[in-house]
Amino acid sequence: MGSRPGLEAKRSNEDWLGALREDGQAGEAARRDLRTVLMAGLANAFAGRALTEIEDFVQEAMLRVLQRLDTFRGDSHFTTWAMSTAVRVAWSELRRARWKDVSFEELVAKSGEDDLNLESSDDADRTLARRRALAVLESAIHRLTDRQRIVIAAELRGMPQDEIGRRLSITRNAVYKLGHDARRALLRILVAEGFSAEDILWMFDAGTRTAP
Repeated sequence: MGSRPGLEAKRSNEDWLGALREDGQAGEAARRDLRTVLMAGLANAFAGRALTEIEDFVQEAMLRVLQRLDTFRGDSHFTTWAMSTAVRVAWSELRRARWKDVSFEELVAKSGEDDLNLESSDDADRTLARRRALAVLESAIHRLTDRQRIVIAAELRGMPQDEIGRRLSITRNAVYKLGHDARRALLRILVAEGFSAEDILWMFDAGTRTAP
């Protein structure tokens, strides 16, 4: 990824881990070298992005890598692992920037039938069944808690769980649980209204936009 081979080759995995955990000159040198490796790699992977933006990615990636040194299992060279972490951080930051000016109110207000591509199916019966199910869901969604409703609307619109958690000041696991509980509640309501699991799979097995 455009990193400097010399900086990577002169340290073994054990050398990297040991040096990065130090507070003295050896630690400072290792962190400086790692920053150089990540800067070169991200500049290559995200060519065209402003240098200041790349520097922000690297700063966040350095924090993430240093916090997670104990999770490195040695399956690859340390800098490869660190670079993979840096790329994930950069993509996460880019996705977060996409949602920067989007409010939960907008997401909830816009959620509804347009979250499903009802016209994409060539089966008229399936489309009609979907519309009936959506009418039930529209009513059911109002019976969710405020946070469950927000999470479902945000996920349908494609907002990453990390960003939802940041907005709500909760962990990603808490976001997952809110969404999971909300979906189970909606499924129970659909079943209570006479839809079987097979019906639901048949109705939504095509043309549905799944949230990442």
